[in-house]
Amino acid sequence: TTTATTTTMTSTASTPSVLESFATSPSALMAETANLSKKQQKKLQKQKQKQQQGKKQQQKQKQQQKQQQHGKKQKGKQQQQQGKKGKNEKKSSKGPQRPEALRRVDLFSHLKQSDHSVSLTSELSFSQKLIPEVAIKLGLQMAEGKISESTERCISMLLVLKDITARLYVTPEGQSARHALIPFINPSVDFLHQCRPMCFSMRQAVKKLKQAISEELPNECTTEKAKKFVGDFVDTFIENRIRRSQISIAKHSSQKIKDGDVVLVFGASTLILNVLKYVHSTANVNFRVIVIDSRPSFTGRQQLKHLAEMGINCKYSLISGLSYAIREATKVLLSASSMLSNGNVVGRAGTSMIAMMARHHFIPVIVCCEAYKFSDVAIADSFSENELGDPQELVVADSPLKEWMDIKDIKLLNLGRDVTPAKYIDAVATDFGLVPPTSSYAILRKAEESG
Repeated sequence: TTTATTTTMTSTASTPSVLESFATSPSALMAETANLSKKQQKKLQKQKQKQQQGKKQQQKQKQQQKQQQHGKKQKGKQQQQQGKKGKNEKKSSKGPQRPEALRRVDLFSHLKQSDHSVSLTSELSFSQKLIPEVAIKLGLQMAEGKISESTERCISMLLVLKDITARLYVTPEGQSARHALIPFINPSVDFLHQCRPMCFSMRQAVKKLKQAISEELPNECTTEKAKKFVGDFVDTFIENRIRRSQISIAKHSSQKIKDGDVVLVFGASTLILNVLKYVHSTANVNFRVIVIDSRPSFTGRQQLKHLAEMGINCKYSLISGLSYAIREATKVLLSASSMLSNGNVVGRAGTSMIAMMARHHFIPVIVCCEAYKFSDVAIADSFSENELGDPQELVVADSPLKEWMDIKDIKLLNLGRDVTPAKYIDAVATDFGLVPPTSSYAILRKAEESG
């Protein structure tokens, strides 16, 4: 063991340490430190180069991002400008638009209610001739209530479209009449809708007209042939879908009215008037009529006047006196704006009340409706779809509500329609005969098959 330790000590002593070598030779230490400093400088230079390259890449990325953002902003501005141009073009193609009413009933806030204090004609430029004067005149008559009955409005609209097409339509160069005719009539149709929302019969007539233009009008068609096509369609629709339908409905309804009957009607209806006229003049049946009327339009007064001119014994009452007037009635005849697929009836506001009261007194209710008014839509209440009239119509000249707009907590509601459930209806008089309200789909299918 002693010999091993002595050898290790002598070996360590024979090999000098690095510090001792640096101490004995300072030049070697200086050289070594110079080598270390050069390596560190190279590392630092490489790090600086990497940092500079990283900064350059970041700057490039920032510039690219700025350019992309700038490009997006420019594209957004262009899209906004194009959107504004498109909206302006749409507005100009549709005509003037009424703003939304500021004070609305919350329960019907989902329905469109225009501010009727704003005039539509004040924004019209007659030099542009976008909307013909005939359409403007009809729209104002509808807005003022001079033409209020649904069938009368539908016929007037079709005749106006026929007139403006015959006088003003010219097929543009490079376009076919099939593609140019519908945009030509759209501004007039939209203006009439802005004056007063279109009833179902008007919407159905416009739908059939556009469908006929897009499907039956040839591509290579002259202007004169296109005018003749629209004129023939309007004449055929009025004759077959409206006038002949009313005659057949009058024949079917007359079977239920007997001598001594007291027929109760509501408001004004061209179809009901023709039915009563047919029963009185052609069937020679002696009967009396009770006309029920309601605010704000009081259209029943026109019905009363026409019936009195025919020599029919009539009685007039407001809907507030319905519970007393209905006790004399033996039949109830009601008109419909639309017959729904679930058997419910859309009619003038108050129709449902009369049908319910008639059922309470066990009086049969017959609804008269043309086949083209049947719809495949099912509506259960009056909230989802309805027409909101001008609330100002409910205010009488000397009413305490004259300044109702100055009181924040007052809101007026002028509903135009209601929905009568099928359980209150005994029969529906149609072009194809008397049917139960549950047969709406069958009548709709027959109407489509007959064209």
